[in-house]
Amino acid sequence: MQLEANHLWDRYRKGDKLAFEQLYYQHVNRLFDYGMRITRDTALVEDCIQDLFSDLWEKREQVNAVSSVTSYLLVSVRRRITRKLSTQQKNALQTYSDFYCHSQDFHPQWSEHIDEEKLIHLRQAFSKLSDKQKEVIYLRFYNQLSYEDIAEIMSVQVKAIYKLMARAIQVLREHVKTPTFNFFLLAILST
Repeated sequence: MQLEANHLWDRYRKGDKLAFEQLYYQHVNRLFDYGMRITRDTALVEDCIQDLFSDLWEKREQVNAVSSVTSYLLVSVRRRITRKLSTQQKNALQTYSDFYCHSQDFHPQWSEHIDEEKLIHLRQAFSKLSDKQKEVIYLRFYNQLSYEDIAEIMSVQVKAIYKLMARAIQVLREHVKTPTFNFFLLAILST
């Protein structure tokens, strides 16, 4: 998928409107979901995504090649949302934190394989994670981004991402009690 996205990115930079539309449709839902993790303001998230793509099209000749289109777009949306929140004199960190407290949605494939009781235990364990740990898990396993891409999105060193992930897994292990479920949890996190 990344190779395809990079190919579309190169075509878009050369003025290919169809490639640009494909990039938009391939990423808009992911960007919206990520934006809603930062703020619950749907209109603001939609505006930031629309502004991003509008600017990308207008400035396509100045846009550089990127190693990961998804990472580039996620970073861009995150920065735009944070900037708009701060210009509206809202506390972006509070809004950001509030969402992650509600971040109990799991990948649909996971919930198909988990009975309701175990899903409740996993949600309780997930609620014990810090906001940054939740974000790392979301970006790594829901968006399937590399540790390097996550570090770029979160504006931290790659080593910090590895530490956050290790601590998150440790917290989840501590709060999920059954051995068979620990095995299942590890299988999910190792994908």
